[in-house]
Amino acid sequence: MQAARVHQPTEQCDAVHCYVHGVDEPGPFVLVCGECRHGWPTGGDLVADFNSEVVDVLNAKFGQDKPHTDDPDDIWFCPLCGHDL
Repeated sequence: MQAARVHQPTEQCDAVHCYVHGVDEPGPFVLVCGECRHGWPTGGDLVADFNSEVVDVLNAKFGQDKPHTDDPDDIWFCPLCGHDL
């Protein structure tokens, strides 16, 4: 499989362009952020991003030990851009 090429969005790819990673992500996805357009193929992928991008970062920054979530329904904002999901 060929790696996605980082590029500026165009009119042709705007609907599938992830603004966080700068690549086209055509899916299929169970959830797509309406702001940055990053997509998650499974709820588990969303949980993994949330735990690594939000929980782990906050724990390290504030010296806490907040538990990881394992339920995608507990996640109400994009772990990559902060937009409401």
